[in-house]
Amino acid sequence: MNTRDMKVMRLGGLSWEEHDKVIRIKAYRKVLTTWARWVNENVDPTLTSIFFMSISPLHIRADFGPVEEVHGPGPMVEGGQGLGIQTSAEDTAQSAADCHESRVLTPPSPRIQSSSSSLD
Repeated sequence: MNTRDMKVMRLGGLSWEEHDKVIRIKAYRKVLTTWARWVNENVDPTLTSIFFMSISPLHIRADFGPVEEVHGPGPMVEGGQGLGIQTSAEDTAQSAADCHESRVLTPPSPRIQSSSSSLD
């Protein structure tokens, strides 16, 4: 399902060809919203922590430019967000959707020269 559009089979459907394509991020938003509602209704936050790690990237279309070799440490995320603890599953789902909709990756910065020396 790593395409821009994905097909969704509705209840009672007989084949995938009968159904409209759904834009990938809209499908993820619907899934995450449903998941968030279920978590808030069924999970006790005093006993359990829930973590959402990522939405898989779309590899077939590189919006961020050509892939270049990176030497040494360098920022790969522009305007990135740190690890934040969300107060509710809805916040987590919204944060994931917001992050996915923005262009997180930018072309690598120019090579950073680093010098190393030994400390005695």
